[in-house]
Amino acid sequence: MELTFNVVIEEREGAFVATCLEMGLVATSDKREELPATMEKLVIRQVTFALENENFQDIFHPADPKVWKRLEAALMAEKAEKIRTTEEKITAGTWAPAVALKQTAYAVAS
Repeated sequence: MELTFNVVIEEREGAFVATCLEMGLVATSDKREELPATMEKLVIRQVTFALENENFQDIFHPADPKVWKRLEAALMAEKAEKIRTTEEKITAGTWAPAVALKQTAYAVAS
């Protein structure tokens, strides 16, 4: 099984905010370059927890549609920069199949 996640990183009020579109997870930092790795850890933890507890439906809680639209508009206006793509395989116990996670982080200019 493969799961793909997209992360939007925006500057808001002097801080950087990362939002995972498919999971609704949010992280903040004063440094943009820290956020892709932080979000990767959060996504892995959430997926692992859901698999370990046989609760797959808890993985997907989409972010606010406004964030989706901002990424779409930035991509169309060429104001989104792909800053990191990672792939990771995780397992959650001996009974569960391995899950391939792919995460792409985009920095969106205001």
